[in-house]
Amino acid sequence: MKVFSLALLIYLDYKALKHREKWINSSERAALWEKTHERNAKRIVNLIIEIEGLWVKMGQYFSVRADGLPGAYPRHLKQLQDSLPPRCLKEVHKTIKTEMGKSIDDLFANFVEKPLATASDLKNAKSVVDGIVWAEPKFNFNHVIDEWCKEAPKELDFNREAENTRKVSSNLGCKKELLNIRPEHRVKVLMPEVIHSSPHHPILLDFGFTKMLSSSMKHAVAKMFLASAENDIIENLNYFTWFHFSGLSSALNVSVSYYRIIRPFAESALGCDPNELTVDKAEWICDSPVNSQLEKKLRALLVRLGNVDKILGIQVCAYKDGEVIIDTAAGVLGNYDPSPVKPDTLFPGFSVTKGVTAGMLHWLVDKGKLKLEDNVADIWPDIWPDFSSNRKESIKVHHVLNHTSGLQNALASLVQDNPMVLCNWDECLKRIAMAEAESEPGKDQQYHYLSYGWLCGGIIEHASNKRFQDILLEAFIQPLKIEGELYIGIPPEIDSPTSISSPTSLSSSSSSSIFQLDVLSGLVPLFNTLNVRRAILPAANGHCSARALARYYAALVDGGVVPPPHSSSSQPPLGSHPHLPGSISVAIADKKKGGKNKKQKKEKRCSGSSCAINPVNPSCSDDVDFFQACKIFSNQKAEIHDSILGIGEYEKLVFPMGNLGLDLIKERKEGKGIK
Repeated sequence: MKVFSLALLIYLDYKALKHREKWINSSERAALWEKTHERNAKRIVNLIIEIEGLWVKMGQYFSVRADGLPGAYPRHLKQLQDSLPPRCLKEVHKTIKTEMGKSIDDLFANFVEKPLATASDLKNAKSVVDGIVWAEPKFNFNHVIDEWCKEAPKELDFNREAENTRKVSSNLGCKKELLNIRPEHRVKVLMPEVIHSSPHHPILLDFGFTKMLSSSMKHAVAKMFLASAENDIIENLNYFTWFHFSGLSSALNVSVSYYRIIRPFAESALGCDPNELTVDKAEWICDSPVNSQLEKKLRALLVRLGNVDKILGIQVCAYKDGEVIIDTAAGVLGNYDPSPVKPDTLFPGFSVTKGVTAGMLHWLVDKGKLKLEDNVADIWPDIWPDFSSNRKESIKVHHVLNHTSGLQNALASLVQDNPMVLCNWDECLKRIAMAEAESEPGKDQQYHYLSYGWLCGGIIEHASNKRFQDILLEAFIQPLKIEGELYIGIPPEIDSPTSISSPTSLSSSSSSSIFQLDVLSGLVPLFNTLNVRRAILPAANGHCSARALARYYAALVDGGVVPPPHSSSSQPPLGSHPHLPGSISVAIADKKKGGKNKKQKKEKRCSGSSCAINPVNPSCSDDVDFFQACKIFSNQKAEIHDSILGIGEYEKLVFPMGNLGLDLIKERKEGKGIK
C-alpha cells in the first residue's frame, strides 16, 4: 500500500504541474519542474530506506542513470549506494552465527563493526509500471522491469556470483596462464580469487547481476558498439533504440573512451578486424549489365579502389543524350554491415537537393503559378509573420534563386543554439519571415547554405496552396517514375528500424556541400538521426539513389523531356517501390480556408506534365515513344536551360559576374550542359 500510495501521489503531482504550466510564465516553468523533481525524488528515497529489500537494489541502479533521469533523482538516489541506515549489529552477529555455526570472535581475528557500505518486491514494482502504462501509455518501462524480474533473483545466489566471477575473469584474460592468448585483447584489471587490493589496478567485484548473451545478441551488441565508434547512428538504431551507457561516467564526472576499450573485443566477436581484410573486390560490384565501355572502365577502377579501402559503398549513374551510359552500384552499407549497396539504396545528401527544390519553384513558374519578378512578400501572406518586414519588402523570386536575397544567414543561429528546430517546418518558415536582410536584395551574392531551401519551400507552398511534398510528387516523382528513390524527408513507413533494409536499403554515407563545409561536417551525426531524416529540410536532407537523381537532371538537360524507361535489367526496377510522402507541414490552403475540401475533384493525369502527342489527355503510358514525348516542363521554347542558368533573356535577373544562376552554377559547354 505504501508503494502504490506513493506512486499515485507522484503521478498526481506531475499531472497537476502539467496542467498548471499552461498559465505559468515560461521563465518560471523550469524552476517549478526542478522543485517537483526534488520533492518526489526525496519521497522515493525515504520510502526505499523504510521498506528496504530489493527496492534498494533498484534505487542503486537508477542512481547511476544520469543520462536518463532528471538530475534530482540520481542525486538523491546516490545515498542508497553507501549511506543506508545499517542493520543492527546484534542482528548481524546472530545471522553470522546461524549461518556459520560459530560466533564472530571464533571466526574472525578482527571484525570492523563500523559498516563501510550497504548493499541491497518485484511484484509490486511490476504492478506500479503496469499502472503507469495504463495511465500514460507513452511511459512504458515494461522492458526494464521485465529484465529486472528475470535477473534480480539470480543476484541473490552467491554460488552463481562466484561462477560469474570466474567466467568473467577468464573472458577478460585476467589469469596469468591466459596472458599469451591474444594479449592485445586483455583488459588490465584484477579479478579476485581471494579478495585482495593493489595500488596499481582497479579491482572488479560484485558479479551478482551478470548477463550471459546468446550468440545473436553478442553479435548485435558488437555491431552496436562498432556503429557507435563509427558515428553510424542509423546502424546503431537498427540494433538498440533503447540502449544507453556512460551514465556512471557522467555521474562521476570522468571521461572514459569506452569505444577505444571495447572496439577490439567487438571486432574479435564479429571476426572482422578491418586491418586483416585483404579480400578481392571483383564480386563487390552489383551484378548488372554493362551499359558502355566507359562503365566497364569505371567498374575496373572501383574494384581497384575497393581493394585498397578507398571506397566503402558507392552508386554511379550517368546519362548522355537521354540514354543511360553508367548505372553501377558497389560496396557495402557500413564498415561492419556487409549488406551490399544496390541500385535502389538511398544515400543521404546535403546540398544535392537544392537543385530539386529550386526545380520545383521553376516548375510553378512554368505552370503560371508565379513569376520570377514577383515580390516574395506578395506570395508569402501575413498568416505568418509579415515577410515584408525587416528590409525584405523588395526581395523578388529571382533574388532567392540567385542567392542575392540577403538572407544567407537567416537560420545560422539555429545550428548553434538548437539544431533540432530545423526539423520543425513551420517554425523554420516563421524564422525566415522574421529574419532581417543583411544586404539590399540583388546587391550581394552569398551562398544561402541553409536558408535557401526554406525560402524556396515557403514560396512553393504559398504559391501553390499545396504541401511541399505534394508538389515534389506531382512535378517530378510521378512523371519521372522514380517512386521510392527520391525523398526530401523520409516517411516513417520507410525509415524505421524494422524496414530500413527492405525494400529500400539505407546507407549511412553522407555527402556535403563544398560551401560551409566546416559547419556541415559537424552536423553529420545529427543528419543521421531519425527525427532529422524524417523532417523536410529542403536544402540539406535529400535521400535518393544515384539513378533517380541522374534521371531528374537528365530531364533538365533535355529541356524537361522525360528520358526513356530505365533499363529493365537494373534490379529492382526503377520506380517499383511505393512512394509514401509524409509531410509535417500543413497545407497553406487549409490555413486560409479553415480546412480541406474533402470533395476535391480528382482527375487522371501525368502529374501536371505535358505530352506533345496528346495534349488533351496528358496521361502517359509506359510506351517508349510516349515517354520521350512526355515533359515535366511545358515551355515549348525549351527555355528551361536559360531560366535555370540565368542566361539569354534571363541574364538581367542574375548577379553580374556571379557564379550562380537562377538555381545552379553558371557553366555552359558546347551550348548544352548544366553544372
